[in-house]
Amino acid sequence: MDAKDAAILAIIGRRAGLSSRTLSGMLDIPISTVHRRIKRLERDSVITGYKALIDYEKTPWPIGALLLIDLAEAVPGTGPIPKQAILTALRRFPEIEEILEVQAATFDLAVKARFPSLKQLSAFIEALRAAKVERDRLFVALILMFFSMLFWSFYEQSGSSLNNFTDRNVDRVFEQTKITEDPPQREVEEENA
Repeated sequence: MDAKDAAILAIIGRRAGLSSRTLSGMLDIPISTVHRRIKRLERDSVITGYKALIDYEKTPWPIGALLLIDLAEAVPGTGPIPKQAILTALRRFPEIEEILEVQAATFDLAVKARFPSLKQLSAFIEALRAAKVERDRLFVALILMFFSMLFWSFYEQSGSSLNNFTDRNVDRVFEQTKITEDPPQREVEEENA
């Protein structure tokens, strides 16, 4: 691939419906050269097809959405779900136009979809959230929150509970002198004298 091929691809990528004659005029390359290069790029599978640009505002699917999906590594109790199984399940939805696998910190898939209304977009998102993977993750999160609350409630009680226990059960007599919170009267009298 050389600079002429790259120039042809750059223009076709933005405006796929141009004729060889128009491309020839734009690039100042003979028509036969443009035509021959496009056929070679198609044969070598560099150009795999042509796509129509659609004004979706004039179609029954005016609402476009880009959904970012985080895949669970494993479902508690059932083990890992293969990524291919998840992709196959997603491809069954007719609303989905494209699925992109990405390497991001917070999500693994970017899904491009189209809907007739915002109500149907919301229903689609709820259908995805209702999947078993999400329910299991939510259940695990709730269990962890419960045990966290339980731990901190006992932890916060430890100081006051320990003080109450020592007040009731520890003998505070040391060498026949009872230790109390009030200082002995004898010391106070000596200071006054």
